[in-house]
Amino acid sequence: MGRVMELLTLPGVFAPISDSRLLAEAVRREDLGPGSKALDLCTGSGILALAAAESGADVTAVDVSRRAVLTVRLNAWRAGTRVRALRGRCFEPVGHECFDLIVSNPPYVPSPREDLPTRGPSRAWEASEWTHCARSVRSSSNTRRRSSSIRDRAW
Repeated sequence: MGRVMELLTLPGVFAPISDSRLLAEAVRREDLGPGSKALDLCTGSGILALAAAESGADVTAVDVSRRAVLTVRLNAWRAGTRVRALRGRCFEPVGHECFDLIVSNPPYVPSPREDLPTRGPSRAWEASEWTHCARSVRSSSNTRRRSSSIRDRAW
């Protein structure tokens, strides 16, 4: 296992737990390096983005939360890595950019709401926003290569 990252999380940003750390280890095992591009959707604290950045990949992290975007930037700075952190919904901030790896550990707690909570702790874990994004990821043309990697096993 790789090093355990000491991550800061601002209020309202979900702090990584064991599943996040397991996914980060899987990202570290991917064949990434300089010249590779990785995308972390619903980045939260940025744990997956930072794991990809450790390999030298050019990493973009996307989240709908301003606090999450700031959290990723702070954690990247603390780790001495570069991560482009953007605010927006799913692929909107990256347009038609292509990536070698697309990862996500989105909110997955079922929600009775159709819309995204605008504030409060439930915004960090309610799955309403992810339903739209999951459909976009599955049908995405933003992936440059196919292999039997984490992104295939996750679906």
